[in-house]
Amino acid sequence: MSEELPQPTVSIKKILPLILATAIFMQMLDSTILNTSLPSIAKDLKESPLNMQNAIISYVLTLAVFMPASGFLADRFGTKRFSSFHLFCSVWVPFSAPCHRILPSW
Repeated sequence: MSEELPQPTVSIKKILPLILATAIFMQMLDSTILNTSLPSIAKDLKESPLNMQNAIISYVLTLAVFMPASGFLADRFGTKRFSSFHLFCSVWVPFSAPCHRILPSW
């Protein structure tokens, strides 16, 4: 009972490397922005920029852990279901934080 997977079309084979290159570029750009803005963030927080280096390390390690995990979960549960869950979490978390500040005893 093995099902054959549909073969990707030529147009998909041409566009997937572009999508991958764009994703890698955006990741590198994101890390560059964080490194560039680190002295300003440290100044606003009245902290030494050397102490803020932990922020970059934490950020990069988190990405290194969750990128393969998100790929595995998307393969396991399907990209549509996983994307819906990801969208729910990315919307729910920012809106639940202010509620916690308003009702801290809950």
